[in-house]
Amino acid sequence: MTQMNEELREREAQYRLQAQIIDQIHDAVTSIDLKGAITYWNKGAERLSGYSAVEALGKHISFIYPEEEHTFLEQQVIRPLEEKGHHEVEVRLRRKSGEDFYAHLALSLLMDQEGAVTGMIGYAMDITMRKQAEEALRESEARYRKLADLLPVAVYTCKAPKGTLQYYNQQAVELWGREPLCNDDEEQLCGPLKLYQRDVATLSHPQSPMAIALTQGISYRNREVIIERPDGSRVIALANIDPIKNREGKVIEIINVLQDITYLKRAEEALRDSEARYRALFDGSPSGILMLNPSDLTFVEFNDQAHLQLGYSREEFAQLTLPDIEAATSPEQSLEHACYFVQALGIDKQEFETHYRTKRGKIHDVLVTGRPLQIQGHTYLCAVFQDITERKRAEKALQEADRRKDEFLALLAHELRNPLVPIRNAVQLLKLQSEPSLPHLQQACGLIERQLNHLTRLVDDLLDVARITRGRITLQKSRVDMARCVVQAVEAIRSLLDEKGHDLTLKLPPFPLQVEADPVRLAQVIENLLHNAAKYTHEGGRVTLTLTQEGQQAVLTVTDNGIGIPPELLPHIFDCFAYSERPLNHPSPQGGLGLGLSLARSLLEMHGGQIGATSPGLDQGSTFTVQLPLAKENPQPTATPGAEEAPTVSCRRVLVVDDNRDIAHSFETLLGLWGHQVQTAPDGPAALKATRTFQPEIILLDIGLPGMDGYEVARHLRAEYGQHIKIFALTGYGQEQDKKRAKEAGFDHHLTKPPPMETLKKLLAGS
Repeated sequence: MTQMNEELREREAQYRLQAQIIDQIHDAVTSIDLKGAITYWNKGAERLSGYSAVEALGKHISFIYPEEEHTFLEQQVIRPLEEKGHHEVEVRLRRKSGEDFYAHLALSLLMDQEGAVTGMIGYAMDITMRKQAEEALRESEARYRKLADLLPVAVYTCKAPKGTLQYYNQQAVELWGREPLCNDDEEQLCGPLKLYQRDVATLSHPQSPMAIALTQGISYRNREVIIERPDGSRVIALANIDPIKNREGKVIEIINVLQDITYLKRAEEALRDSEARYRALFDGSPSGILMLNPSDLTFVEFNDQAHLQLGYSREEFAQLTLPDIEAATSPEQSLEHACYFVQALGIDKQEFETHYRTKRGKIHDVLVTGRPLQIQGHTYLCAVFQDITERKRAEKALQEADRRKDEFLALLAHELRNPLVPIRNAVQLLKLQSEPSLPHLQQACGLIERQLNHLTRLVDDLLDVARITRGRITLQKSRVDMARCVVQAVEAIRSLLDEKGHDLTLKLPPFPLQVEADPVRLAQVIENLLHNAAKYTHEGGRVTLTLTQEGQQAVLTVTDNGIGIPPELLPHIFDCFAYSERPLNHPSPQGGLGLGLSLARSLLEMHGGQIGATSPGLDQGSTFTVQLPLAKENPQPTATPGAEEAPTVSCRRVLVVDDNRDIAHSFETLLGLWGHQVQTAPDGPAALKATRTFQPEIILLDIGLPGMDGYEVARHLRAEYGQHIKIFALTGYGQEQDKKRAKEAGFDHHLTKPPPMETLKKLLAGS
């Protein structure tokens, strides 16, 4: 009986020893039965989960798993364990506080003496810090290697008094680089492995923390040791050692938990090197760099350029906040810039321009790029600013130069167009009054008129190209029958075709092809193509214009049998000034700037269309093809457009207001011959006076009058007479903004000098 009691006591002591060993492990150890109910819950489990053993025992193991992890528990934890008998896995668990954490599980099946499975036991190590460390390293070391996903932990026990190795796990084998033997006197503490201290001094086994814990009963926490493996490689381990004592307080065993931190140490060293490199880049950057706290806009960090550019010392700058250096012109602007920074918190990057004030009060233009920066769970704002003061000055100078160029072009057009008006009017007078018996006079009038048209066209093309280049042309789109634009273009170019004796063939469809386009600009494109064909085709040539439908495209082709296009010029035919570089042995009766085709392409591209050119070569003609998308739901009426009938002109009272006497008197004579009553006025006050006495139905009003300009005169007339008088702007200023200003001032129509005679007749007849 005594012997049985002694065996029972020894068994109980062994159980207590095992329980104490398990309970002393820093990490969690749990066991469950076959139903998943928890049967054991050590202090490590309490520390790890926040649940006491009383709260955990008897509950299903899934209670510490988030609900969305239950499938993972079944498929990736329990099932592999049942299949293999031993399983290791990383899982996401949830503490009593509701906080999620990560653990490395080492699981084994529990069996009774007959080999029947009775449950399972699990070892859980909190790897949350490791996960956080890995995340921090990924953020700060994006260009460098990642650390290993796992930080292995070796667990082994040594039996007193010699420190004979009694138990070890697989992680210990990996840490040591060898497979030791248990209960072998040669395998004491760490066996034949060499140990070193942090300063790389040799650490003898009797002086190792394992030996001291065994002989003196001292615990160690996070003690660094260096282990040299049999292959000569060394690992740095973080040792946690606890002695296990019996009832008498005598050490009977020690538990050693070693975590390989070699990679972590190397990462720390690499991080220090990386920080040194980035610090050099940070301080050496030519741009100012600020890191701000978004809550109060204080400077958490800044480089030398940040304070030097603004004239502060580092100590002075550290006491400032962003509003101290920002030179907002108003509280609203300051709020706007603050909003930019706030927006940068939620997006990858925010870029804006603002003003900073130097220590001496000088205002600098700066370009700021702000982006959020996450550091250890806190969000900061990183702002990189570049001084763009000189660039802004240059931009302002360019804008001023561009403005002056626009003014010059407008003035140039005005000054070029003004002399054309009396010349054209004089030609019309000569044509009206010349006798049929004077054919030479008629020919001279025709010659002058053609050259006037050519000069007018050059001015218009030059200004149109300039407007398109600066994005100043606005299309007035509507649903347009493309055939009508063809007819308008043919009417405009008819005199040149007749002069050169060309045979023009039109092939139009029996139904309209409607496109969404600006009819004036589309007719201009077609006119340019016809003008180009007529100009570069020898007298008596053939020009064919074909309009067809191909799918959802309206296709217009202009073909001639003229001088053709050299192969080397064909790729550049639509560039500005390209067609003016025609071969010298193929002169044209009319010169040109080579702008028409470039203008045609630009206008077509603005309409969503395209243009192409083909030519077999010199003296073999050329073909230009235009494609425009058809308008949706294209109707199919059967009528084909023709030329409009000339309007019937009735007698009107017309007042011509222009400070250029030649223009005013030539219009007075010409309109008088057309059957109208005409008076002239040289300036605004005279125009207002003449309106009261003459009571005109129509006023042709110049814009650039001395003193009171045409806009002011129009406003006075509208205020006094309302809409009873038609007011037509007659001016050399023909840009889009000029037309807009004329409309706002009350003009009914805007005529650019010199006005087409047919257009003027229609306006006078329709008023």
